[in-house]
Amino acid sequence: MKKVIIVLFVFVISNLYSTIINIPADQPTIQAGIDISVDADTVLVQPGTYTENINYNGKDITIASLFLTTQDTSFISQTIIDGIVVIFESGEDSTAVLYGFSIVNGFAQGSWPNSIGAGINCINNSNPYLQHLIIHDNVSEGDAGGIFFYNSNAKLTNSLIYNNNSFFYGAGLLILESDIQLLNVGINNNTAYATYGGSGGGIAISESNVSLENVNISYNQAGIEGGGIFYYGSEINLSNVTINNNSAKRGGGIFIDDSNIFFNTNNRCNIYLNHANVDNDLHTIHYQTINVIVDTFTVLQPNSYFAYPIDKFSFDILNSKIDQVNSDLYVSSFGSNGNSGITLDDPLLNIEYALAKVIADSLNPHTIFLENGIYSLSQTEERFPINCRSYISLEGEEMENTIIDSEGLNNILYCWDDNNLSIKNMTIQNGNATSSPSRGGGIFCAHSSPNLLNIKFFQNTANSGGGLYFIYSNPTLTKVSIINNQSSMGGGITCLHSYPNLYNVTFNGNSANDTGGGIYSILDSHPNLVNCILWNNIPQEIYSSSLDTITVIYSDIQGGWEGDGNIDSNPLFVDAANGDYHLTENSPCIDAGDPTSPLDPDGTIADMGAFYFDQLNEIDDNEIQIVEFILSNHPNPFNPTTTISFSILEESKVELSIYNIKGQKIKSLLSNQISAGEHSIVWNGEDFTGKKVSSGIYFYKLSINGKIEAVNKCLLLK
Repeated sequence: MKKVIIVLFVFVISNLYSTIINIPADQPTIQAGIDISVDADTVLVQPGTYTENINYNGKDITIASLFLTTQDTSFISQTIIDGIVVIFESGEDSTAVLYGFSIVNGFAQGSWPNSIGAGINCINNSNPYLQHLIIHDNVSEGDAGGIFFYNSNAKLTNSLIYNNNSFFYGAGLLILESDIQLLNVGINNNTAYATYGGSGGGIAISESNVSLENVNISYNQAGIEGGGIFYYGSEINLSNVTINNNSAKRGGGIFIDDSNIFFNTNNRCNIYLNHANVDNDLHTIHYQTINVIVDTFTVLQPNSYFAYPIDKFSFDILNSKIDQVNSDLYVSSFGSNGNSGITLDDPLLNIEYALAKVIADSLNPHTIFLENGIYSLSQTEERFPINCRSYISLEGEEMENTIIDSEGLNNILYCWDDNNLSIKNMTIQNGNATSSPSRGGGIFCAHSSPNLLNIKFFQNTANSGGGLYFIYSNPTLTKVSIINNQSSMGGGITCLHSYPNLYNVTFNGNSANDTGGGIYSILDSHPNLVNCILWNNIPQEIYSSSLDTITVIYSDIQGGWEGDGNIDSNPLFVDAANGDYHLTENSPCIDAGDPTSPLDPDGTIADMGAFYFDQLNEIDDNEIQIVEFILSNHPNPFNPTTTISFSILEESKVELSIYNIKGQKIKSLLSNQISAGEHSIVWNGEDFTGKKVSSGIYFYKLSINGKIEAVNKCLLLK
């Protein structure tokens, strides 16, 4: 009570020579109060929701909620300007005050300037003082979802700006040709839409002088540049500013274009754990060196993975969020980023964290080993795309069971100027690059030459290069299957100015709306295919421009292709409809590969395609699994039970057991002599102790007379 009395006394004394207009007691609307006011008056607004146009019309007045007199923060959330922009456009000065409101649901559309500034619009030499505001859930079809400052010298203090959206620049704030001060401000969870190529998820600044003090900029997103902040042609001073967990294609934290940025040496800033396709924290195209002085950065020894180009930055860092190691690392879907990651028994949780943690260069290349499991946002908090690094390879445990899944949120792997790396033994699935830059659903590769070995690209989507997109790149693909990917051009692969080498690659079920169901090659690209299969890709297996040369030898191409050893015959996959692209014993692709290629593991001439036919055993395990010992479960995924069904051709000793993802046996469901025919058994999701197991992937193995004949996986979801 004492605090309220003091505040009221100060407020009354300061307004002895002005009028207080109460809303709605004196006037029914805020705008009506403005209309009858004169300079130095106060329009005092009671709690409620006000859906009306608010324009100061050149009056240097204070518009405030009861928060001004009570300092009770509840009045900010209770006093709401809903769906209408607040406008300063007539030269108001710093005695024009907006104080203690929530500004929500504004929508800016149409041509400029109507499409700019959905929450607050400060233009034309208007210089208001904005205090204690909550600006959220405003949307602009142009720029500036939250606030637009143009030709303004305004001040914003003690405010929160969140969940605003813009189609282009400055989802939280756009500052253009202005001198702006921000003090004690939070700018969080704003989005400059990726679909439209927006920049400056938190703040976009152009040709301005801006001072930020005690500002938190976090979890903002931009489609192209500057997830946290985008600067162009400006001068910026930062004091105790924290920029973390923002994301963009370039410059996840800050994108600096021809600007001067100054970090306070006493009140140090923090920049950490931002995410981008190229450079997670900082990106500059400024010609001068930028001196980064911070308390905390993502790592103590940044390289181009964190700041690009690294030679344009100098660093003074006291602390880091991630402790770096010069070592191979291990990652598991059951790991933790609190672990060391340096042993199989102490794995990290996600791939991005491991890529940030490892120190690698030409003298110390390293590998990140991935245990079997699903790596996705929902399972392991993985952020996509995963930004690859030179001299760091990614190696899964098994192709079919080490799965990187974007869940349709973004493309999956991003290589930009990355070399001396390999990616192998994994499935890359459900990538989506249909928004800007819309290329490479599974992998986008520019100015890079990775080795891709034993990988399945499955059900990825893009506007170009559904599975893989190469530009100015010379990758090598070996034993790769590219299955059921989709794009407008290049359902499987798109090549521009690239020279990829493909050995034993299988393309099947890929589709393009326009051209190149399997491969789309243009702009002086020269793919080289050996021992490959392209079958059932729509509208054609391979499309190339007149400038391109595609070399294809000893490959099975539906519709035929000129070249030594090429055939046009059904490859006779074991079960393409259910994802098994091994060859059956009558396949024309067996021993039909290049006779100068390395022999298959069974010592015979190379087969065509990603999977060889094991002639030592005449019928390989995969055919046995499908044809002789049928094994499946339903439902899958399941909760709480699933029925496992199998069939055998003759009476046998049968064992059916459950294993976890680490290969540890957790339950024996059956161990008996069983008659020929079809059988089923229910697993209730319990281990051998009767304890319910956790969510995740499990394997069930069928052994016949002591020999493992079939293995399948199931997914328990809770």
